[in-house]
Amino acid sequence: MHRAGRAIAGGRSEAMSASPLRRAFSCRLLVQSIMDHMNFGITLSNRAVPLGLCSVRDLLALADAVEACPALDSVWCGDALFVNRRLDALTLLAAVAGRTERVLLGPACMGSFALRNPLVFAYEWASLDVLSNGRTRLVACAGGGSSALWQAEGEALGIAAGERRRRMIENIHVLRHLWTKDNEPFVGQFTSFSNVTLEPKPVQSPCPIWLATDSAGRFWRLGVCAYARRKDCGRLDDALRRPTRIQTVMGVHPAGRP
Repeated sequence: MHRAGRAIAGGRSEAMSASPLRRAFSCRLLVQSIMDHMNFGITLSNRAVPLGLCSVRDLLALADAVEACPALDSVWCGDALFVNRRLDALTLLAAVAGRTERVLLGPACMGSFALRNPLVFAYEWASLDVLSNGRTRLVACAGGGSSALWQAEGEALGIAAGERRRRMIENIHVLRHLWTKDNEPFVGQFTSFSNVTLEPKPVQSPCPIWLATDSAGRFWRLGVCAYARRKDCGRLDDALRRPTRIQTVMGVHPAGRP
């Protein structure tokens, strides 16, 4: 992605003063450079259905179009519980999994991740990975915000706002534990259990868990990559470099991570 970004910046200035033929050739090289270094997907607006802006059939038709388009490789959707109206992310992704064979599937950001029971969620996500034959990408995040709606959502589920990030981190460890171990105890701050074996296990081993965060500290604590959103160009360059720097120090192999 970084090399593609530099190609865009440099190629644009050259192309502006070049002949039409050279500009066309430069643009073709820029597009090829982008396609070589970046993957593209579509986020389904699962809020649009309860808002009356589109039908379920419209959403599924868009997923079919992504499956048929070789330039696109993934289908995503939003996630939240009570803060805003939307179709449940897991249910929608399962519907898409049943009618596609190629595209990756995941939440753009699993905003309810810290609020969900991690044992139940581990079972649900493993089932989705089986249904999709190993095409899931779980993007975890703490969720939350400053509005009264976020506060009310947490209170309704008995989860304090200050616990979200710690619960998110612990839930990730619970998922990894259940997906890789059988009948082994787990002791955490919020979740503890013993004599539990999860079946089915995910098809993927390890099953990818990505983290949506702007915090360098959480990169280090989890040893996973993250995606950057709503970045200006100056900050985006550092955000793209940061996971690689941390992986190098930690000795983490970046294969299969964004």
